[in-house]
Amino acid sequence: MTAQTAATEAKAAYLLAEEAFNSGDWKGTVAYLEQSKKKIGSPNCKILYLQIMAEIEMAKSDSSYNTTVLNTIAAFESAPDVKDFNEDKSLEVMKAKIRINRTLEQAAKDRQAKAEREKWTKTLGGVIVTEKDGHGLVMANADIGKWDLAAGEKACEELALNGHDDWRLPTLQEFHQMLTMNTQLSSQKSLELQYVPLSGIYWTKEVNGGEPVKKKLAAQINKVRPVRTF
Repeated sequence: MTAQTAATEAKAAYLLAEEAFNSGDWKGTVAYLEQSKKKIGSPNCKILYLQIMAEIEMAKSDSSYNTTVLNTIAAFESAPDVKDFNEDKSLEVMKAKIRINRTLEQAAKDRQAKAEREKWTKTLGGVIVTEKDGHGLVMANADIGKWDLAAGEKACEELALNGHDDWRLPTLQEFHQMLTMNTQLSSQKSLELQYVPLSGIYWTKEVNGGEPVKKKLAAQINKVRPVRTF
């Protein structure tokens, strides 16, 4: 194959890549560009720029392509014609590099924070309901049974769960906070902590009403979801 033929085929492959890009066929774009690069032997900025644009589009639906984009940008930066390439397009590539690096750095921070929180949660014995400055409220991952009020309080006092023995019934205010967290966990559909959603009627420390009412209510059988503070 002559050099002229190779150059012609490289140009044709590039034109097909442009057509694929304009029609939204990102993978087809990259495939044609790979053919073009093989024909000319080494990629130039024109080819790499279009490849970067196509890979950015793929990264919008699959974040794993962000690393691929950065690799292509590195090739763009080391291309022999980079100094002579269109300045506006070069700036566009640099902005993409900055955005992707920021996205990847934030993703790494989020993964680390999630891992630390999961480790912390396991250490605390359950699901974190509230937390501020290293202190807050934890509820058990599941109910521990059904009792009347006195038996429920005693069950919490005698409970040893996940390395902790300071469990108790929640206050009414704390239970409302538990319900808020319960809604969040249910919407996330998270099974990471083996959390069993709150459902039904639960005991709290407070029983409202006069003594006859309190006595009657305290005899009811309700669920118990223990909490502890840290």
